[in-house]
Amino acid sequence: MSYSKDKNAVERALAADPLKILRRYAPEYAARFSTARGRGPCPVHQAKGNDPNFRLSPRGWKCFSHCERGGDLLDLCVRLSGRTFRDVLTEWGDARWRVALPPVSTRRLPPPVPTDPLAILRADGMVPEDASAVRRTVHETLALGPKGRAYLASRCLNPDLAAARGFRSIESPTEWAEVEAALAASYLPGVRDAAHLAAPLPRYCPALVVPHFGPDGVHLAELRFRLLEATTKGDRMRSLKGQRATLANAHFLHAGGEVHICEGELDALTLEQLGLRAVGLPGATHWPLLLESKEQLRAVSLLVLWFDVDETGQKQDLRFRERLAAEWGRSWVRERVRIAKPVEDFCKDVNEVHCRGTLAALVGGAPWRS
Repeated sequence: MSYSKDKNAVERALAADPLKILRRYAPEYAARFSTARGRGPCPVHQAKGNDPNFRLSPRGWKCFSHCERGGDLLDLCVRLSGRTFRDVLTEWGDARWRVALPPVSTRRLPPPVPTDPLAILRADGMVPEDASAVRRTVHETLALGPKGRAYLASRCLNPDLAAARGFRSIESPTEWAEVEAALAASYLPGVRDAAHLAAPLPRYCPALVVPHFGPDGVHLAELRFRLLEATTKGDRMRSLKGQRATLANAHFLHAGGEVHICEGELDALTLEQLGLRAVGLPGATHWPLLLESKEQLRAVSLLVLWFDVDETGQKQDLRFRERLAAEWGRSWVRERVRIAKPVEDFCKDVNEVHCRGTLAALVGGAPWRS
């Protein structure tokens, strides 16, 4: 495809500073966009608040909330401006552009972008063994220190149970340096610059290292970093570059029986501390991860949902149940699925209710079994 001003040249110009798209078409969202993280509220569905559900990069955009889709930068221009592709290209390029398509038989389509996380790692020059070494080396190098224990205790969680479940902490600049060295040593020499957290730290601060194990309960599938001094909720979680989102305590799901689903690793640890077998989602919108193990999910005797009581949690709770009904019928949902909603003023999630001291009584009564 050729233009009097090449489309690829326009795309390269936009990729040099993607934020100028927001500054032109959605300035109020540009002001709320975090350039350090590449995230902000979504201007496509005009999100309210400051939830970082929208990612913008030189490669394109992606909404992880209402839109649940993405595209390239020109597509974002079309959506935000309400104009046609031709008009957008004219505005950013040359007003005299013309399209000249080659015959269909000779047209070359771009290669598909790999969606397999391991394929992405290989494309970056990294092999699966190196990815596993990153997680294993970092996890085995650390311990659960006093700041991590104090943080868990402040959330009414047992630090010894957390340590037994693989929780660790990073509590000094020296430990951060050791972690970065372990990351760099675990990557291939050609891509050691990529051996870092997916989003950079705003500054040094202690962090809780949260492990996600695979279905066997032994294989380390993911490491997540919870910043203990983050200023905002959306700024506190970090992951290793190239990692795919996974479930916390996925082995409970594969073991069958009564399984509890909640948001976040600390909520899962809270329910486990109270004697329940809890699986934690990385976030409310990640419930499709549960459907990747359909046979195990269908085999559970009782599925108890503890989604947060905020708007996002309740919306995703409903969407998840509707998907279950579409998969296996409403009778299966009526028989196997229960909703647990501990109600406390100004409490949004399971751990906050637990800190108020009322969750243990609810769990002891087990109303979902009646």
